[in-house]
Amino acid sequence: MKGHVCLEIWIFEIVMEVSAFTAKLQAEVRHLQHGLEQRRLHRLESTESILQDARARLETMHQSVIVPLFFKWFACYTELLHLISALEILRWWNKPNSRKCWSL
Repeated sequence: MKGHVCLEIWIFEIVMEVSAFTAKLQAEVRHLQHGLEQRRLHRLESTESILQDARARLETMHQSVIVPLFFKWFACYTELLHLISALEILRWWNKPNSRKCWSL
């Protein structure tokens, strides 16, 4: 009987040690999971910050470079159309038969 009690005590002590070890492991797992979650949130915030910065830079570039270039291009295009029209009129005017209708 005495051996049986000693065995039960020994098994109880082992169970308690395993339980304590398991509790420590679970606490460590929770701590590691919390650390991973914090790093994930930090990366997510960093990514969002980088994306916002990139959007702002693109918008600034669009406003300061692309829009003015478009208006400069459009102004040049309009001038070229006016020059082409003027050249067409001069070409027509310089044709030999085109001035007969204008002379009185």
